[in-house]
Amino acid sequence: MPVKCNIKIILVKRGISQKEFAEIMGVSQQQMNNWVSGKPIPKMETLLKMSDILDCSINDFYELVEE
Repeated sequence: MPVKCNIKIILVKRGISQKEFAEIMGVSQQQMNNWVSGKPIPKMETLLKMSDILDCSINDFYELVEE
């Protein structure tokens, strides 16, 4: 089953740009673009930091979708 990435949706709902979030996370814009595209899925420590900053669950970032 493929994985759907919801990071961009969460950022839009919070009013945070990808560039701003990359700066907050201390990563490059390219790394942020990779995460938003869902390739690769960030490490668990990164997901925990992201969920803390965005006040959401790790499960909110990705979901399995049926083909």
